[in-house]
Amino acid sequence: MEDIEELQKIFEKYYHWHPSRVSLLGNFISSLIRSRSVNLQKVAENIKGEAKTESNYRRIQRLFEKQEIDYKVTAQLLSTVLPSDEKWVLTMDRTNWKLGQSNVNLLVLGVSYKGMAIPLLWNFLSIEEEIEEEKIERGKRGNSNTEERKNIIEEFIEIFGVEKIKALTADREFIGKEWFKWLKEKKIPFVIRVKSNTLIDEGYFGSKDLKELFSNTQKDEFYAFGKAEIFGTELYLGGIKATKSKEPLILVSDHKMEDESLLTYKKRWEIETMFGALKSKGFNFEESKLTEGYKVEKLMAFLSIAFVWTILVGDYREAEKSISLKKRSLIQ
Repeated sequence: MEDIEELQKIFEKYYHWHPSRVSLLGNFISSLIRSRSVNLQKVAENIKGEAKTESNYRRIQRLFEKQEIDYKVTAQLLSTVLPSDEKWVLTMDRTNWKLGQSNVNLLVLGVSYKGMAIPLLWNFLSIEEEIEEEKIERGKRGNSNTEERKNIIEEFIEIFGVEKIKALTADREFIGKEWFKWLKEKKIPFVIRVKSNTLIDEGYFGSKDLKELFSNTQKDEFYAFGKAEIFGTELYLGGIKATKSKEPLILVSDHKMEDESLLTYKKRWEIETMFGALKSKGFNFEESKLTEGYKVEKLMAFLSIAFVWTILVGDYREAEKSISLKKRSLIQ
């Protein structure tokens, strides 16, 4: 029960809820970790205490239906695991799946941390449809658009400030003229991968296709090509032709490319590792039967808290192990 009490103390500092709801959240997160599933029935069954499973299940349902969450406060809570005296490498990506005919599609912004991104902000991607003169919002298929990306970055800046961003990393989905122009205007540093068939505006390097730049380069060696006009914007260009890849990994940035640019971009993969932990390798996010945007976002908040809590517990146990080993060596 110690972990539940500790969680409840933390939640009391951040969420000004009724004590019974704070208590339920502590129990819910603890049970979520033990269950390793977002199936609410399984979570209800694993909640410790004298209440019956049916009662726990109804309380959880009310938590999703009634309780409002301040996602800015949640981001601040999740960020407490991150180094406060350093700038952060942000990583942006989507996770999506289908439940019957419904799409669940989340745009997530995380921070690189020890090989696994910490999720801070997320938005359920939806479209509005009119059915029988009633407007209905449902999950959309496919990529995020520029406005959706801008919104989540602006949320981050509002909470933490643009000066906290060391670099924004993202894969080939997150490109476009308006997007790159906006990032530069906002002075947001970035290292983003682009498609190898992306065209360079005429007059630069005597080439129109980015992959042509790598036709005579050595494999597994990073090249910085200087500035080029891409997507109607002046960007710095670099990349590497890896032995194990069929096409070169090509990056664009707002600042001069160097070897560290590639290392920064590689941190992007940490959000994929995080998605794996939230989904099939950990909490089985896809098992959720929720399709309504506000409920999916709420579940993502609870999952993120559970995920960060497991990291903190792991760090604590690792530190304890290290101290124990040091004591043994001193005794010997």
